[in-house]
Amino acid sequence: MKKPLLIFILAIVVTALIYSKQSTPNNPKKYIVGVLLPITGEISEYGESARNAVLLQDDPNSPIQIRIEDTGLKPNQTISALRKIESDASNNDQEIGAILSYTSNETLAVCPVTEQDKILLLSSGSSPSISDCGNLTYSNFPSDNYQAKIIANKVENIPNLGILYINNDYGYGVYQEFKKNYTDKAFDLSFTPGKTDYRDVILKIKEAKIDNLILVGYPKENIILLKQLSENQIKFNSIYLTETFKDNTLISSIPDVYKNIIKVTAPISYSGKESLNFIDKYKETYNSNPTMFADYVYDNITIVKNILSVCKAKDYDCIKDYLVNVDTIGATGKINFNSQHSVQGKEYGFHVIEDGHFVVDKLSSTNTN
Repeated sequence: MKKPLLIFILAIVVTALIYSKQSTPNNPKKYIVGVLLPITGEISEYGESARNAVLLQDDPNSPIQIRIEDTGLKPNQTISALRKIESDASNNDQEIGAILSYTSNETLAVCPVTEQDKILLLSSGSSPSISDCGNLTYSNFPSDNYQAKIIANKVENIPNLGILYINNDYGYGVYQEFKKNYTDKAFDLSFTPGKTDYRDVILKIKEAKIDNLILVGYPKENIILLKQLSENQIKFNSIYLTETFKDNTLISSIPDVYKNIIKVTAPISYSGKESLNFIDKYKETYNSNPTMFADYVYDNITIVKNILSVCKAKDYDCIKDYLVNVDTIGATGKINFNSQHSVQGKEYGFHVIEDGHFVVDKLSSTNTN
């Protein structure tokens, strides 16, 4: 073969190789984002709605693969769900980009594991103890110390006060924060989650001659307690409930005798375009409205996607820098985090029932800054 021809052929081969390399798309690293939700158990309807919200963000062509596991709202099951995600990721040579958790119970159960395994954990739980989990645990729901403080301030001079709280991480966390901010004396009593008969609790409430009640629990138990209190003809001047009860679908289950005295403290719902777009998308896809807190899980997926678009899963400095400086608007409104890794800037208010809906008592709003 003549030398000029050989040079010409080599030039064609080299050019083809260079073109082939440039035209082959880069395959971005695929990350697993595990989502731990109470799809079964006592708040399953909220877990299912949260799952639907997550699936709105699921894109098979995205480098982020969403993996949802059921926790049953049980700590041991939550840890098992996390371990399953980790095991499956390892067996398939995949890397976990982040874990999302729903409630305080789930978050506090797994945060020791995620911190040890150096995995970002984004929660929508509200327990103040979440701030103690570590450097890679954040919550986009305001800490309970905000609502506990404004309840304490509201009831400071109210006589014959009782606080009844569910005996788990959520209930105990609110109770502890309330005690820090309440200077008077109140009758306090815990109740066991998952029961259908609270006659022993009702009897103690009746004997204590409580006129004003703070009830901290999940919707299912709250409704049972309110019905059994009503059946025992126990009257109150006021009943204060925490943010878990701000759901219009619960109103019809409240005994009529209590509907005009109930006040629910919760973040005031954001009504901007981001929220409306989420609700419209949800309704169009599922032909129903999302339940409360589904938008917080939806926003956490968005945050994770944004983080993994600029940071590698193990680039902790990049991840922490992103979360320290994030300042965005999501379906839940403004999102930025304080030094305790909790979202800040949410406005709280007491919600009362009007025309079958919870509406804000505008004279009682306050900000979490």
